[in-house]
Amino acid sequence: MDSSGKKAVIEKYLEDKGEKAGAVNVQLTKASAEMFCRTSGETKRVRDIETG
Repeated sequence: MDSSGKKAVIEKYLEDKGEKAGAVNVQLTKASAEMFCRTSGETKRVRDIETG
């Protein structure tokens, strides 16, 4: 997924959780999701960050 696609997914995820999708929150969540996927060795959905 390209950068704008990732940003859109993160913004939707944050909005669905009732959180603000400000630039800092989007960037931190995106970094967290990317790190999660790298360390898990699998491609997973953003919501899997919470459930593992």
